[in-house]
Amino acid sequence: MSAINLALNRPAYSSSSVLPYTAGRAVNGSTAPTSRWLCCNLPGWICVDLGVAYRVNRWIIRNMSTAGWASPDYNIVDFKLQGSNTVTDERSMSNSALWTDLDTVTGNSLAIVDHTLPSIVTYRYFRMYVSKGLRCNTKLASAMELEIYKAPDSSKLTNLVLNNTAQQCIVMQPTFNMNTTAYTATVPYDTASVTLTPTAEQGNAIIKVNGVAATNGQPSAPVSLNVGSNAIPVQVTAGDSTSQTTYTVTVTRASSPYLTKVDVTYKSGKSPTTQTIDIITGQTEYNCDIPNTITNVTITPYSQDTSAAILVNGDQNLISGETSSSIPVVVGTTRIPINVTSSIGVDSEEYGITIV
Repeated sequence: MSAINLALNRPAYSSSSVLPYTAGRAVNGSTAPTSRWLCCNLPGWICVDLGVAYRVNRWIIRNMSTAGWASPDYNIVDFKLQGSNTVTDERSMSNSALWTDLDTVTGNSLAIVDHTLPSIVTYRYFRMYVSKGLRCNTKLASAMELEIYKAPDSSKLTNLVLNNTAQQCIVMQPTFNMNTTAYTATVPYDTASVTLTPTAEQGNAIIKVNGVAATNGQPSAPVSLNVGSNAIPVQVTAGDSTSQTTYTVTVTRASSPYLTKVDVTYKSGKSPTTQTIDIITGQTEYNCDIPNTITNVTITPYSQDTSAAILVNGDQNLISGETSSSIPVVVGTTRIPINVTSSIGVDSEEYGITIV
């Protein structure tokens, strides 16, 4: 896409001019010898009103030598580009307090000064302020063309928020920065899907989350998560299609920290007796009635994640299907805690088996 000169044929003003060389002649796209701005009172300025604020990244000054005058004698020496969004009328254009310096040129000898700004700026008004004029006569300033160029549209985000389906925020690492494209997050097993809310730097950007179109500033469609690592791409295409940025959020969903059943075994007489407790979703506390003559039991837990780490009674590390060593119980009640930790990601659950 060719660069767009935003100043072309826009209203232009100046601190002074020598007729017929008014400011408008420096934004008409012509470098004919008579098509130029001429100022005889320095310091002086020429200003262009773009009508609305635009993102700008480049500016050009075409000096008199581009139209046949000797170079560098007829090139402006010292000048700077300024921007403003607070100018209200032609009179306020003279108020230096309303302008921000964007780029400064000193000791110039070039016929064409073509500068890319250090960073993209957004202003409606742009002013070239001249402090030292032509090399052959520093009291005069004359320019063939002042050109202000539109920056390419942005494909960057200013924010990206990860939520569960209840729209509770999930912390991403590192903290979001528009120039950082890779992030990680961990979620518990019960988080089976997430949404991402992307906010684009420019509203005309086209956004896709996990390949599905998303609306700027709104939660995306839910993205289902498998247990383990899930890389979710957020693709941002600039409105003018000049660039594309892909952010990736890798969400690790933990494996299950839940039990399916627990066997409680004890000896009543010569033969062992096993009571099986079937785990009910959402319930973590269970009672197990045994004869009051029993002084020891063993616990065999079974987990959904067969690789989960299981801690029984605070000191016995087991895996699913493995039986604990003997655990003393007393007449009355004895609570035996069972802590389950996911083998993938970060999640855990505690169960209690109370021997009655």
